[in-house]
Amino acid sequence: MKLIGDDVWGELRRAWRRGPRRIAVAYYSCDDGLMFAEGDVLVVDASDSAIMTSQTSAAALRRAFEQGASVYSHGDLHAKVFVLGPRAFVGSANASVNARDNLIEYVAGTDDPIAVGAAENFVRVRRRRRPNCQRCVSRPH
Repeated sequence: MKLIGDDVWGELRRAWRRGPRRIAVAYYSCDDGLMFAEGDVLVVDASDSAIMTSQTSAAALRRAFEQGASVYSHGDLHAKVFVLGPRAFVGSANASVNARDNLIEYVAGTDDPIAVGAAENFVRVRRRRRPNCQRCVSRPH
């Protein structure tokens, strides 16, 4: 396990390049250079409130969807779980502009197969409980 505090976004960006991507993160508005592919999964809080306050960006969700990701909304989501290829990251970091530019974030990253499997299962369970987010990717904000 690696604890990451100084370069959270750099570490996530490097790992992002390895697919598949299975992500459950409360807020998603920062997708600069983050590409999805067919079969990737993104579970976020895409509630009206999260979209209207720009915590989650409908435009960023639409881009993820257009790149092939399955996008789901879970209004009660507070977790920050990134499964990027063979690695999992869990911590405080949302995929948001605010988290990237203003907040001090910290995550734990691992390539331990049991931990990665548990993180993938966490995302899978959240995905099963919510419908695909067609409405959230069609909003103008």
